[in-house]
Amino acid sequence: LYENKIPVLPALEIKGKKMQCLEGQYFYVFRWLEAGRIGWKDIREEHCQTAGKMLARIHKIEQKDEPAPDEQCDVNWDEYIRLAQERCPEIYKELSQNRELLYHASEEYNAAMKGAPQITCISDGDMDSKNVLWEGTEPVIIDLESLDYGNPYLEMFRLALSWAGDVVCDLNFDRFHAFIEAYRLEYGKLSADWRVISGIGYSWLDWLDYNVRRALLLECSSPQERKMG
Repeated sequence: LYENKIPVLPALEIKGKKMQCLEGQYFYVFRWLEAGRIGWKDIREEHCQTAGKMLARIHKIEQKDEPAPDEQCDVNWDEYIRLAQERCPEIYKELSQNRELLYHASEEYNAAMKGAPQITCISDGDMDSKNVLWEGTEPVIIDLESLDYGNPYLEMFRLALSWAGDVVCDLNFDRFHAFIEAYRLEYGKLSADWRVISGIGYSWLDWLDYNVRRALLLECSSPQERKMG
């Protein structure tokens, strides 16, 4: 990304290495930025346009006409509901009352994963507004630990929703349109079944699955981490 002039913050190279070791602990070191994040409520259309264009530039670096790695949602929500009744009454009511939504969301998400155009590209993986710092009007992408290969259509649609406010349940269609239009102008022609692709909006299932597993002590053994889940 750095070599292709994408505004990212790479770790510094010291003595020929990016990862540093000090007294058995490992670190990445970054240059300091006099920059800050934009709050979810303060995102404007121009921020969405900039983010959409940046994402398209990332996706154009390298592409292959092949399916992206499969990430189907195959969670057994009924089993979680059963276990929650025994182990975690705090979440049992929420899960049981929303059972139909959970299975509907899983079906829609899986349909999006299967129905998107079969293209693989370099994917940021986590370019929500929390991971873009701003030096004035200039953006800098940070936190690239989720960088991987993925589907450009699915990442674009998910991030358009995120920058438009769905994370805080305040979806703004003008911001959503600004993100996608800026992406399209930079990326080129887009051709997809948008009704199917919209199921990627249920990508929160993965985060929910992880936290339910923590709450049920399937993913951790610490009381503090269980409480967080």
